Amino acid sequence: SVGSVSLLILGLIYIVIAFTFRSYSQPILLMIMIPFSMIGVVWGHFIHDFAIGILSFLGIIALIGIMVNDGLVLIGKFNNYLRRGMTFDEALVAAGRSRFRAIFLTSLTTIAGLAPLIFEKSRQAQFLIPMAISIAYGIAIATLLTLIVLPLLLSTSNWFKVNICSAIYHFQKSSRIH
Repeated sequence: SVGSVSLLILGLIYIVIAFTFRSYSQPILLMIMIPFSMIGVVWGHFIHDFAIGILSFLGIIALIGIMVNDGLVLIGKFNNYLRRGMTFDEALVAAGRSRFRAIFLTSLTTIAGLAPLIFEKSRQAQFLIPMAISIAYGIAIATLLTLIVLPLLLSTSNWFKVNICSAIYHFQKSSRIH
């Protein structure tokens, strides 16, 4: 049932973000990063020699929520700077600077809070450890993705819109004249 429900959930996440930002492309850019955060999940399970199971997937669901939230914070600030009249590059740099501390410290405190559970040896904690590994290691990678890759994706998207879409527009306009 995870396969059918996950597509619905991702669709709902997209719709909420699209309405929030009034953009079709920004939610896609944010959601492109979700599969890449799984790198941290896989590494974490490998490092701690735990199999990925159903509780790992529950951790992944939490990870996606945290990752989307971090991305929303950065993109929201970026859009606010654009509305204030900053250029694209100025807004991107300013958003990264202003949200870096919030995103980094939130991730760091979450990882630090989960560390005692990850390293717990008691039998009672063993079933929760895969979930904690998924969240902690996934957030470590997701933070890098949010602070480095998301601005790159926003920049690439902007370049595409400015150069490719305007070239198509000018081509269509010139073909109508002739």
